Amino acid sequence: MLPYHLDTALPLSPVALVAWAGLLSPEAANVVSFILWTLISYVVHREFTFRFDGDYGGPAARFMFIFILKLFASVAVIWLITRCFQSSYLIGVLLNWVVTPLISYLAMKLWVFQRALPHLERVISV
Repeated sequence: MLPYHLDTALPLSPVALVAWAGLLSPEAANVVSFILWTLISYVVHREFTFRFDGDYGGPAARFMFIFILKLFASVAVIWLITRCFQSSYLIGVLLNWVVTPLISYLAMKLWVFQRALPHLERVISV
């Protein structure tokens, strides 16, 4: 998972864009927040969370695929909370704060930054 200060900063970005600045709708603010934090998230997870030393191409493509899935899921949650349930976008932010990091961590650990099995590395290097 991200260091605590980065984990808390991620969901605060849409709050700042909607509540404090009044610039965007909750859904748009959520998209901007996700995009801004994607590069930081990739680097931090690659270098520190998983200490991955493999190639960049495959993991970056898988990370972007997971990012797009999380983005759609996150926007859907915000839309559902604000438009269907007529509730505060902050509830959607809190739900996203719990759900998306769990999905993200599992996907990155099991797929994005998965190391090749030792017996496959010998076959590939031969």
